[in-house]
Amino acid sequence: MEVLRVFNNNVVLARDELGREVVVTGRGVGFKKKSGDPVDPALTVTGQNTTQERTTTA
Repeated sequence: MEVLRVFNNNVVLARDELGREVVVTGRGVGFKKKSGDPVDPALTVTGQNTTQERTTTA
């Protein structure tokens, strides 16, 4: 996984191996990280997929 945005030391937005955006939480997962840095899987507690299907009503 690759960091897209750091929210704080414990929460980052990342892109997984399939290209999906996920919110990753874990103690210190965002500490001293910048966009493009890899996410350490040992620090990852949870990952939440942020992709949503959009539907339109007519």
